[in-house]
Amino acid sequence: MATFRERAFLACQDQAGKLHAGPQITGSRGKVPFPTVCPAKTKPVAVVHTHPPDDGLEPSDQDLAETRRRGIDLVCVAYKDRFRCFPVH
Repeated sequence: MATFRERAFLACQDQAGKLHAGPQITGSRGKVPFPTVCPAKTKPVAVVHTHPPDDGLEPSDQDLAETRRRGIDLVCVAYKDRFRCFPVH
């Protein structure tokens, strides 16, 4: 069985409202660097990342704090077969 590694990217929005994904970052089992890049002419609207199978769907305090510190309104978590976004402000 392959070792789980967290992944993350920024969901970015252009002026027309269309969403675009920034580059995907791969981390370790319990940690992934915070994504910082959006495609040109877009702005970040959410941080999207996976959680290991034993971590649950809720974002960690660190997830929320780092997302808030960067002025992004949502953190979204993929966990097993579930996906949910949480407001941070």
